[in-house]
Formats: sequence, C-alpha cells, structure tokens
Amino acid sequence: MKKTIGRTIIALFTAIILTLSFMPTRVWALNYDTLWIGNTRITDTGYWTSDDGGTTWTSQQTQPGGDSYIYYDVQGTLELHNVTIQGKYDDSNSNFGAGIYALSHSGQPVSLTIKLIGENTITGLYGIFLNAEINASSYGTNATLTITVENNGSLGVYGSDHGIYVKSGSGDASLNIKNVAVTSSTNGNYAAGVYVHSSTSATNSPLLSLAVNGGSLTASGGTSSDGILFNVESSQATGATTSLTVSDNAIVRANGGIKASRVDEPTPSGTGIVFDGTEGTVYDDVTLDESLTINQGETLTIPEGSTLNSNGNLTNNGTILASGGTLEGTLSNGTTPTTPNITEQPYDYTVTEGEDATFTVEASAGSEALTYQWQQSTDNGSSWTNIESETNASYTINSTNTSMNGYQYRCVVTGSGGVSVISQTATLTVQAKPASVPVTGVKLNKDSLTLQEKGSDTLTATVEPADATNQDVIWKSSDTSIATVSEDGTVTAISAGNATITATAADGSGKSASCSVTVTHGDMVHTPKKDATCTADGNEEYWTCETCGKIFSDAEGKTEIKLSDTVISATGHTLTKTEANKATMDASGNIEYWYCSDCEKYFKDEKGEHEITLDETIIAKLPKLLNGANVEWSKGKKEGLTFSVDANISDFIGVKVDQQELDPSMYEVRSGSTIITLKPSYLESLSSGKHEIRMEFKSGTIQTYFTIKKGSDSQTPETGQQTNLYIWIGLLAASALVLGFIGWKRHSK
Repeated sequence: MKKTIGRTIIALFTAIILTLSFMPTRVWALNYDTLWIGNTRITDTGYWTSDDGGTTWTSQQTQPGGDSYIYYDVQGTLELHNVTIQGKYDDSNSNFGAGIYALSHSGQPVSLTIKLIGENTITGLYGIFLNAEINASSYGTNATLTITVENNGSLGVYGSDHGIYVKSGSGDASLNIKNVAVTSSTNGNYAAGVYVHSSTSATNSPLLSLAVNGGSLTASGGTSSDGILFNVESSQATGATTSLTVSDNAIVRANGGIKASRVDEPTPSGTGIVFDGTEGTVYDDVTLDESLTINQGETLTIPEGSTLNSNGNLTNNGTILASGGTLEGTLSNGTTPTTPNITEQPYDYTVTEGEDATFTVEASAGSEALTYQWQQSTDNGSSWTNIESETNASYTINSTNTSMNGYQYRCVVTGSGGVSVISQTATLTVQAKPASVPVTGVKLNKDSLTLQEKGSDTLTATVEPADATNQDVIWKSSDTSIATVSEDGTVTAISAGNATITATAADGSGKSASCSVTVTHGDMVHTPKKDATCTADGNEEYWTCETCGKIFSDAEGKTEIKLSDTVISATGHTLTKTEANKATMDASGNIEYWYCSDCEKYFKDEKGEHEITLDETIIAKLPKLLNGANVEWSKGKKEGLTFSVDANISDFIGVKVDQQELDPSMYEVRSGSTIITLKPSYLESLSSGKHEIRMEFKSGTIQTYFTIKKGSDSQTPETGQQTNLYIWIGLLAASALVLGFIGWKRHSK
C-alpha cells in the first residue's frame, strides 16, 4: 500500500514537471531585470564572443579557444578577457547605447562585479551604466559597481555622455575599484568621466561613494564637464552624504575636478593620492607602486602628518609642495630631491604710510639651487596670489599706504629637484602720518562736457598742494536726473538737459572745482501719421529718442508729449441689421446679425463688439426623413433596418430606441445624405411589436416607429472563449485521472 502511494506521488510530480517544461517562460534567476553587453541582451550563464568589434555577442557552449571572450556566471560577476565592447544606440534596444548596461528589478538592488583579465576597452553613449531607477514610478534600491582584477588586467572606458555611470533607485550608489588601473572619460558637455548619482526616488539619506583600493582611477571630463561628479537628484534628500576613500597606495585623478550637486563634496580619506583637477594631495603614508607624473601646472601637496615614498616611480614636471609632510625616495630619473629648509622666516613689519617695507626669507636645500615666489593675501589668509616678478629671497614694497594695512605675505621656496615649501606668514601694518597738510585748491581737467544720453566720460580732479594730507574729493551733480557722477569722477548722461558737476575737497576746507555738462538726445526715430479705421486707432506724426525712449512732437526733441497724445481714435462701424429667419426642412435660416459696409465684417451684436463669420450666421435646415417611416422587420433576417435622413452626416449625434441611447456598435452610419442602419444582431434583441426610434442631429431630431415581427428562423449566437489557462488545467486534470486509475489498478491487484 505504501509503495503504491509513493509511486503515485512520484508519478504525479513527474507529470507536473513535464507539463511545466512546455510552458513558454525561459527567464529564471538572473540578478537583473536587464543585462546588456554591447547591443546583446545577456540571459544565460556561459561564454560569449563577438565577431563585429564588440557590438553583437554570441553565446558559446564551451570556453572559446582564443583569449578574447566574456564569461558571465548569472550571479553578478562578469569576466572580461582582452575584449572590446561597443554600445550603439538603437531604438529597438533598451540599453541606452551603453557598452555595459544593467537594470535592477523593482524593489531590488542592482550589483555588478566586473573582473578583468588582460587589456579591455568599453565604449558607448555611456561606457558602463548601472541603473536602479526603472522609470518614474518603478525603481530598485541600491546600485553597486565593483571593478577588480584577476590576472594583470586593465580597463579603458569611454562614453560620449558619461564614462562610468552608477545610479541608485531609492538607496545608495557606489563604485568600488580594487587593484586595477581604470581610465574613464567623456567629451560630452555637462557629462562626467565618473558619475555617481542618486535618483529622485532616493529621498531619505542616500550615500554616494567612490572607493579605490589599490591600483588607480583616472576620470576625465570634457571641456565643460567634471572628472568625478556626485549628484543627489531629490531636493528632499537633505541627509545625503558623499564618500571618497583611497587605500593601499591607490591613485585617483579627476581631470576636470571633483564636484557635487545638492550635496557636500567629499573629503578624501584613507591611504593614497587624490588629484582634484590640478591640485593633488597625499593622504597618510603612501609608497608609489606605479608610475605617477606631476604635469606642468599641477601641484602635489604633502600635508603635515603624511609621507610620500616616491620609490623611483615619480616624475615631477610640476610642483611638489611639502606642506609639513615628508618626501622620501628617488624620482623616476634616479635623483633624490631635497626638501628645502627655511632657516629664517619673514617676520611682521610695521611702517608709517609712505615708507618702504621689506620681507626676507633664508633657506637651503643641500647642493640644489633655490627659486622663490612671493605671495600676497588681502583677505586675512583666505586666498593667496603670486606677486608678479617677485622671485628673489627678499621682497620690498615701495611707498606703502594705509590701504595695505593688514595685508599678509609669504614665500614659496622651491629646490631644483622640484620640492617646495611655504614660509610662515608675515603681516604688514601701515600707520597713518601724524601731521596733516590742508588743501589749498582743486582743479578739474575739463570745465565743460557734452554727452549724448547714456554716454559717459571721466573727470580728473587734482588736489593742491600735491602733499596735502587728504587727497580725496567728493563728487556731486546739480541734477541727477540729467547727469550723475561716481566716486572716481565718471560722469554718466541720464537725460537731455544741463547740469553742473562739482568736486569738493574732502578735508572740509571747502575748496572745489566745477564742470558744466550738456546732455543731448540720441537718434530720433520718426513715426509718420496713420489714419484710423473702424476698429483700429491711428496716430499723429511723432518722434522717439532711441536712447531715452521719450516721445516728442518735433524732430529736435524740444517738446515732449505722451504717446496717448498721438492717438487718433477709431471711427467705429457702419452697421446694417439682418433679421433672424428660422430654418425649415427645405431651407436653412439665419440668426440675427449686423454687417459693417466699411470693414466688410459681420457681428452678432448691434455695437459691433463680437465679430463672427458669415457661416456662423447660418442655421442649417432641419433634418427630414426620406425613407424608413413605420417600417417592419422580421426576426431571422440577415439585413438590418435602414433609415434615410436628409441631413449632413457631420451633424449626426446618435440614435435612441424606446428612449434608450444605442451604443454605436449596434448600428451603422454612412453618408448620402445620412443613412442609418440598425444591425440585425441588435434587432434580434428587441421584443416583437412596435418601437419608437429617434435619430438626433445638431439641427434637430427625427422621430418615427418600426415594428418587429417574429420570424421562422431565429437563432441564438454562440459565444465562447478559450485560453491557454484551460489547456494547462485540462492537462493537469488528465494527468491526475490517469495516475489515479493506475493507482487503483495496482491496488486492486
């Protein structure tokens, strides 16, 4: 008995499996909703090769004989063996033209690990695009891209939009690079070499992260784009954060800079080197494991607490700034650079205005020659600028003034090996002269000035004597509506007229000098006279100044007027009324309207305010039944019941039978004039006897009756529906019956 039951269960499961094997579903356990390599969608584990340069990929049952192929394990790891992948935009595909494109399932993360063997290249509209945002209403969670190496691999990525693009759904977005050299670039405007992006669905506190553990990342933007860009798309994600970490002596280069949108830029951390544009920084104690070149115009800073061992891998064509940190080892050319040692720092300096001030630095770097560059800060050390041509160990400021009070100075000392140090900061204090010399007179370089409106010129004031303590003057205009004057003596013409500009000594002596200013109009634009019409105003002749925009009645601009003064009012309509006429079945009618013989326009009101067309005055003639009054129809007939109406088919609205509006599927309408045919299928549904029909048009309704008679060959249409679901249920039921019969037979034995 137990064996029989067991055999029955096994047979039942076998039948179910056989049934399911015929079902059309083929996708089982992919990590993604979609994974594309080039323009080929990847659905199965195994090997893939390309014969067209990397756009189309073909599945292989066994490992290919050559060294150029892809292997995918369906669990999120993609091995690239010396391949070139090219994504091309195609409306029939959903890969956005990316070289590699992975899209998450709804509510799930998308994670892809790319393992590199040999040299690999990926290109496309996007090089690599990992996407957890499906559409505006459906999205995944986190998006994580990891690029690693198995056997001395490398990767070059290029996207005409973004190079590497990682976009989250409702969660975090992260890019991880491990022990491999990766370059990612774009030439697109407002694109990025590496783009880490949280979507509008990430409204909480998404983390946007980039981690490089060993190896290197070089991310290059286009002319107007960034090397690395972190972007939070949702304005609600106020708790969003960014992270950029390096470890195991990794090198990150962001050509075009590291930028962030709607979130703070990350502060790099860890052990490695990060270049933000042309400015590089060493983090912690770093030993160069691969070649690094500091290009011309670039600076690598070794801050306090950090050490850089060049290990023979450093080429310096720019500047190494040992800002408290230490440089060790030899450069790539075999030399061992010496960090300059400042033995005498510049010190604070106090002078009286007019005196000179000198700052000096002393330093040494063994046998290396030194160069110097003095810098100045006018904002208490927030920013520094190089002082042109000040490249000696000493810097002298000739004839100081009180405006320099509080300025700060420092010197960048560089050895011939390319290593620089910065001196400490020295502050300049400038004191005012104790005695004062009064002003005895003021002179201007011009005593008269003629300007066109909006024109300008600069007056120069000379205070006498030349050594007067206060050389300042106060500028004033007698009429600022005519001309204004700025603090530096720039006179700006406002409107035509005359004004006086005065420069008065600021020491209170009352000494002053004046200049007469005449302001003229700009070019005058003539507007000729225009007669009025029924509805449009005309205008009198007038002139407009192109510069000030004012209006004048004369070409010389002497008499200003308002634009309203030029208006010639419209003459109004000459209207003739036409009385309303009702429409009949044989003739159209018209509404009441008025016609203007001057402008030849039609109006629906006696004031001529509401213009209409002649067609709008016409009332269409009433619909007229031509055929079909009180007709009869017998059930079982194949033809429908037809009514002909003298009316325009474009005015047709619908049909009602016994006060019930009919669905358009129950009848047909065609032109000539309008022919309405009730379908037999609908007529069969009506009871025998007399029925009312109403055919409605925009111009009116036709009412008549028809009679349904019983026929001898009435039939009922059959309906039915078959679906594949019934087939599967039938198969399962048949299997169960067969198995039950087998079990009963065995039991009966």
